[in-house]
Amino acid sequence: MKMVSRALKYTLIKTLTITIILLFGCMTVKASPINKDTTYRQFPDLSKFNGTWQYVDSGITFKIVLKAEKIYYQEGEAYMDHVEGYHLYSRGNKVIQSSIGKKKTIILGNYFYDFVEKTEPKNAIQFVFTDLERETNLEGRTELLPGNKLRWTLKNNEGVRYIPKGQKAPDRNIHVPNHIILTKVE
Repeated sequence: MKMVSRALKYTLIKTLTITIILLFGCMTVKASPINKDTTYRQFPDLSKFNGTWQYVDSGITFKIVLKAEKIYYQEGEAYMDHVEGYHLYSRGNKVIQSSIGKKKTIILGNYFYDFVEKTEPKNAIQFVFTDLERETNLEGRTELLPGNKLRWTLKNNEGVRYIPKGQKAPDRNIHVPNHIILTKVE
């Protein structure tokens, strides 16, 4: 039982750390100024990611529903705009994963600063993605393309991992499509 508790504690700490890093990263992005009366960091351009986006090929369907939302952070007593949403993944007529109407699996989507190019891409956002078939979250990125298209990329956000003797290594596979182009359908 101690090993399960340690593994769960490690996963929670890692998820919290990633969330905090993404949150601080988002806060460093230059956007509209904070309104001191309401402490609200607005990113009005995020609404261009709103909608239902879909990929269909060879019996595989992957759909995401995105919406820019005003999120409240109790710790900082502030609001901030983020893109959040749901996903559906099916093969043939069988639904493999669906969070639509249940649990948000795309969270904390916001612009990021590209330290290599020293730019802030306005057509791309980073987010945290929950693959419903694994214990840990993934790092995601979407980029708007011409013709109502959206590039979708996922990757493991974990580095080197120590697995104590006798403990099972966590699933590091990505169980949904992770390098695809989606088309806006709604």
